[in-house]
Amino acid sequence: MKNEVSGHWKKLVSDPKYLGAADLEGMKEIAGTIAGMTKEMVQNTSGRVEKTVLHFEENMKPLVLNATNSKIITKLAGTPMVEGWKGIKIQLYFDPKVKFAGDMVGGVRVRPYPPRAGIETVTSKPIPCENCGANIKPFGKMSTEQVAAHTKSRYGQALCADCATKRQEEKQA
Repeated sequence: MKNEVSGHWKKLVSDPKYLGAADLEGMKEIAGTIAGMTKEMVQNTSGRVEKTVLHFEENMKPLVLNATNSKIITKLAGTPMVEGWKGIKIQLYFDPKVKFAGDMVGGVRVRPYPPRAGIETVTSKPIPCENCGANIKPFGKMSTEQVAAHTKSRYGQALCADCATKRQEEKQA
């Protein structure tokens, strides 16, 4: 089939640029340092909507903020003012009990305490794609380093997900 897809269904119906439940499901908890927030148009089940997005100093996907996670970050930072959140380290995990529209769907949550010892960030060094130059991002359950190593062994170059997909399509054609 020409445009057949594979992978976790949540990644297929949500915006892949942002950290989501499917990125953390079955993984260890991760930590990140808040770099800042932006307003962005985000794809969801009802179309594109403007949301507040949390960005990290580390090379990891940004997180679309919701009220629950915002309240927890407010307590950790000691202020409801988002400009006071910069530099705060947070611990993220997959919570299977997150509900949406009455259904248990699972989601990304922030722990109500600073990251514990041993909880590491996804990566602290950006790795550029050897094809397009964009920073390689974590993909599925693979860290940035794992994506770079996997694509290097498979295609001879460390590639971002988009370039690896194009390379695979070229290979199949």
